[in-house]
Amino acid sequence: MKSLELKVPPPVVVVSTSLLMWLTPLILLNIFIANTWCSSLGAILMLLGVLTDAYAAVMFFTAKTTISPIAPQKSSTLIVNGPFKLTRNPMYLGMAILLVGWALVLKNPLALLGPIFFVIYITRFQIIPEERILSQKWGDAYTAYKSKTKRWL
Repeated sequence: MKSLELKVPPPVVVVSTSLLMWLTPLILLNIFIANTWCSSLGAILMLLGVLTDAYAAVMFFTAKTTISPIAPQKSSTLIVNGPFKLTRNPMYLGMAILLVGWALVLKNPLALLGPIFFVIYITRFQIIPEERILSQKWGDAYTAYKSKTKRWL
C-alpha cells in the first residue's frame, strides 16, 4: 500500500469524502435526524475547520515554506508555533473538523463514517510518510517536537 503514500492531495480526499457522505443515504441507509441544532452546530464546526486550515496556511506562507502535502521534503522551515503548538497537523485537524460539521449538516449519523475514514486514511497515507520524511530532514529538532506535540490533539 506504499503506492498510495503522499499521492492523493488531502483536499481531494476531503472533497471525495464529503461527496460520499452526501451520498450516504443512497449508498447505505437514509437515517435522518430531524433536529435544528444539527445544522447550526455543523455550520459552526465547518467554519472552525476552515479557519483552522487558514490559520495554519498563513503560518506556512509567513515562514516561506512549502504547503504542498505531496512534497514535504521541500519544507524549508520546521513550524512549531501557533496552531502547531497544539497539534502537529492543524490543517488535517481542520479538515476533519470540517467533515464532522458536514456530517451534522447532513443530519445522517452514518455520515460520521466519513470523518473516521478521513482520519484513518490521512494518518496512514499522509501523516506517517510525512513524519518519516520530516524526521530525516530535521532530525533531533523534529524528534523533540514530536515528543511534546500530539499528532492530532
